[in-house]
Parts: sequence; structure tokens; C-alpha cells
Amino acid sequence: MNLLAKWDRKYGKYAIKNLMLYFIIGYAIMWGIMNFAPAIFYTMLNPDMELVFKGQVWRLITIIFLPPSYDNIVFVIINFYFLYFIGQLMENMWGSFALNLFFFIGMGLHIVGAILIYIFMGINVGNVPYMYGSYYLTMALFVLVGMSAPDVRVLLMFIIPIKMKWLAAFTLAVLIGTVGFTFMLYTDNLSAGLMQGLANIGIIPFPIFAASALFSLITFGIMYMLMRSYGSVSRKQKKRKQAFEKKVNSNNVIKVHKCAICGRTDKDDASLQFRYCSKCNGAYEYCQDHLWSHEHIK
Repeated sequence: MNLLAKWDRKYGKYAIKNLMLYFIIGYAIMWGIMNFAPAIFYTMLNPDMELVFKGQVWRLITIIFLPPSYDNIVFVIINFYFLYFIGQLMENMWGSFALNLFFFIGMGLHIVGAILIYIFMGINVGNVPYMYGSYYLTMALFVLVGMSAPDVRVLLMFIIPIKMKWLAAFTLAVLIGTVGFTFMLYTDNLSAGLMQGLANIGIIPFPIFAASALFSLITFGIMYMLMRSYGSVSRKQKKRKQAFEKKVNSNNVIKVHKCAICGRTDKDDASLQFRYCSKCNGAYEYCQDHLWSHEHIK
């Protein structure tokens, strides 16, 4: 059994359901404080490492609920809605435990990272709190979901339909570019024109941003490796599939892929993709629309 599957079976009962909803509530409260009571934020909540090392350790918890953005209220509402959509999609595909694990690993790395870069590099994340914490971590979550459901379409700017795999690829490039160009900034001077061009596509080569992007990429890498093997077909499942296909072929029947939920076949629509579910007890096939949303047959 895969490591993630073992953890899920052992600790899954402790996972928080609808975790993204609670994070969004926390983001909204923090956004309100940062916008309407900035004095309270900077005097009591800002994750200023200098004050943390003076004993105000509660400021580290603020890192968990720093909102992805707090500029325009309309953009914030859209952002929160999109985060909820991504969180629900992740939870439906991989379960509550996987979503919990992603956020706890990511936020844990950000808290530890904030301490380490202050100690060894003298960089205080409290100087630019709005770009540390959840901003890049939610980008990494989107990449993870996009790679798990590459053919799911979303409406870019609520108008343009685009597959998530392309948005995920661009988002991953932004994360890697933020880290890479920050390194280049310290090893070779970047022109002002290039810096502006990078900023226009979301790449800001600045140490605090790069640190957050790096910790988010590490979180993505850990979860991707765990989930990749978790979603793979087991040997037992492969044997059931082979036996089923052998039985079909022995009866000289032309194999038709059929979704166990909606009943559609590849004869109805040649563009449909079908997959066997590794978690169902039997050779059940599902179309791309129901592979991640069906209830597993035990």
C-alpha cells in the first residue's frame, strides 16, 4: 500500500472536512484587519521576526492566514471563490486527508522557513507580509489540481474556456521563474526592462517572494510524489483488469468503454476518455467527468 494511502487509512478520521472553507474565512478576517484596522495588524499580528524572537511567537500563526491578495474587494471575492473551487476539486479527487496534508506541510514549511531566512539571511518576512504565506501556496495547490485533472475546463476571466493543464503549466512556470530569476538577480544584474516584463506576468525576483515560492514548490513536489503513486493502479487491480479484458476478448465481443455512472460509451462520443478506478473493488470504468467524483465501490 502506498504511504499516502496508509496515512489516510490511519489518520484520515482526524482530517478537517471542507478545510478550504475555514482557510477562506481566516483569509477574509485577516483581509478585513489589514484593510480596516492596519494599526492592529502591524502592532499585534504582523509576522515580524524581530518581535517573534523577542517572545511574540503568536505572530507566526499569522503566516497561515495571510490572504493571497488584499488590494481590490472585487478581486478578493473572485479570488476566494476560485480558491474554494480548487479546494473542493482537490478534496473530491483525493480526499480530505490529502488536502489537509498539503496545507499543513506548506504552512509548516513557511513558518520554519521564515525563521531560518531571518537567522541565516537577515530577511524579515514581516517587511512584505502580503506576498508571503498563502499566495504562492495556493498557486502550488492549483498546479497540483491542474495536473490531477488536466482536461477539466475553467473559464478564464469568466469568458474564455481553457483546460486546467495549460493554466497549471503557466502557474508552475511562474513559481519556478520567481525562484530562478531571484537567484539570477544576485548573480547577474537584471535590466529594469526585464524586471518590469517579469512583474507583468507575475514573476517578482525578490528574496521573500522567492522563499515563499520555493517552499510552495517543495510542498507541491512532496504531495505530487505521494499522490502519483497513490493514484496508480495496484497489481491486484491490474490482474482484475486483464482478466476482464481477456473474458471480453474470448467472447469475440468488440470492447466498448462504458461509464459506470452515466452509461456513455466511446461509441456515443469518440472524444470521451475512460479510466479504471484503482480504489473500486472490481473492473469499473468511468468517463473523464465521473472518474474523480464517483463513490468508490467496495
